[in-house]
Amino acid sequence: MELKKKGNDALIGSFSQMQISLIWTSAVDLDLMAFYKSKDGRSGGIYSQNYAGGSSGSLTSFPFMELSGDAGLGASGGNNREELRIAALDEMEEVWIAALNFTDASSGTGRVFADYDARVEVVTDKGESHTVSLDSAQSGSVALLCHLKSGFMGTSLVNNSDVMSFETFQQTVPGASAVKLSSKVILKQKGQKTALACKGFQATLSWKTAVDLDLHCFYRLKGAGEKSAPKKGILGKIFSGGSSDEEHVFFMKRGSKSASPWIYLDKDAGIGDRSGDNQENIYFTRLDEIEHAIIAANIFNKPRANFASYDGKVTIRGGRGEIEVPLMESAPGSWCIIAHIDNSSGSPQIININRTQADKPLLEEFI
Repeated sequence: MELKKKGNDALIGSFSQMQISLIWTSAVDLDLMAFYKSKDGRSGGIYSQNYAGGSSGSLTSFPFMELSGDAGLGASGGNNREELRIAALDEMEEVWIAALNFTDASSGTGRVFADYDARVEVVTDKGESHTVSLDSAQSGSVALLCHLKSGFMGTSLVNNSDVMSFETFQQTVPGASAVKLSSKVILKQKGQKTALACKGFQATLSWKTAVDLDLHCFYRLKGAGEKSAPKKGILGKIFSGGSSDEEHVFFMKRGSKSASPWIYLDKDAGIGDRSGDNQENIYFTRLDEIEHAIIAANIFNKPRANFASYDGKVTIRGGRGEIEVPLMESAPGSWCIIAHIDNSSGSPQIININRTQADKPLLEEFI
């Protein structure tokens, strides 16, 4: 049954498991969330662990709900789908199902949800099926799609179709006040991307294994001119090359925070293959000046290194949250190209690359 209008409802029969699916094809990062108020007064939420304090829940213990993974990271189009499974509603007074546009909520903006080609499907293992379309013409960053309400006759599914700002959402829905946008986004797969909603940021390469990793940044500034004079000597042979407008920040050329290139490497850590809390930082202070950049790690004197074995990651800190890109490529190499910063369109984003190779990378290969 399709619940076409706000306020339409349907009685849900008994079930052993219910599946609630948020499905969309537009290039937008929507997050499926559930919030509940139990009959004994408890309230809380089930939402992605990419949010600080988020929980995917459990089917075998209270609240008897479990969320699938986080789809559409980085506002990617295609057949995006997130699922919530519910094993029991006996203890619940009400459960609210919401979709949050992370990009808009983070920037304080809001769009019309009707543009996202999205819908919610509610299916039980007894064969019941209901659909709520996300077709509200209201603008906002959160859509309260539907809710499950306990009553004398059983549990009813009600179409809410209510779009609101993130602040109104926190004030209106029980348990939603705990959602924090100062979250951590983890780009776990190659090709995953997410927006960089900041003017500048810090990129930290951290690792614990006893190896000497060196953090590098290959970049192209907006309106870049001719390549500077060639470097001399052995280091010039190793680290020179690339396209005429490609430049390079590394331990021998650390850049600047306060002048061009607005990229600065702080130190060289892990010398002598030391274990512990090793980290190196590159600061990007004027993202608006940068068109493209790749963040890479090079390992000293290990041409067939397995970067996935070093317990390493790059963490981006800036704006309202953190973005983490783990070192996950096990193919041998002395270079690992970890991430690509793409600001060519004026809407900067970071993309998980995780590619290893023997030779120094060229920026143009990743554009």
